[in-house]
Amino acid sequence: NSPLAPIAEGIGLAANTGTLISALLAGHGTDANAGTSLGAAITWADSANGTWKYSTDSGSTWTAMGAVTSASARVLDANALVRFEPNTDYSGNASLMLRAWDHSDYAVSGSLVDLTSANPTYGAYSTMTATATIGVTPVNDAPGLTLPTTTGMFAEGGVATTPFTTLTLSDIDSATLTGATVTLTGLSAGDTLSFANQGGITGSYNS
Repeated sequence: NSPLAPIAEGIGLAANTGTLISALLAGHGTDANAGTSLGAAITWADSANGTWKYSTDSGSTWTAMGAVTSASARVLDANALVRFEPNTDYSGNASLMLRAWDHSDYAVSGSLVDLTSANPTYGAYSTMTATATIGVTPVNDAPGLTLPTTTGMFAEGGVATTPFTTLTLSDIDSATLTGATVTLTGLSAGDTLSFANQGGITGSYNS
């Protein structure tokens, strides 16, 4: 297992600079031919919660890894970069599977190759695979508040009016939101507010 440095949920593209293939293979791949600069053939990319991308020009441009398999593996040389771009609000892990590549087949970095026909003993690719896993660490997201598109109208001196029929509070970080503070603005001197406890929801307020 070759872990990548963790990134934060919601990381910006400018800060998500990626990891060199050479760093990914450091300590995990060797070749009997001295001086060989190993690359990698990516045979699987977990895209359930984001997108894996690669760059062959030092991070100037990034391209989606695609639906890679052993029959359609993405080969990347030692100077290529890989990065994971998580979906909105996702935190957790994402992985790549790869095989070491010694360039002896002269494939072009960034191209797709079929490893199912590669010679398992003397071929350009390792017979063993490695898994590289990146962690996406959670951040505290702000809770959300949703009001209806129409609100009540109040006439000066008239009867009390409900300002809105529904108010929805949500928090992506917690399915058990237990409290919130809602502030009403634009009140005039003499206006008062009342709140009726209902549906298991209780409230207190400054009128």
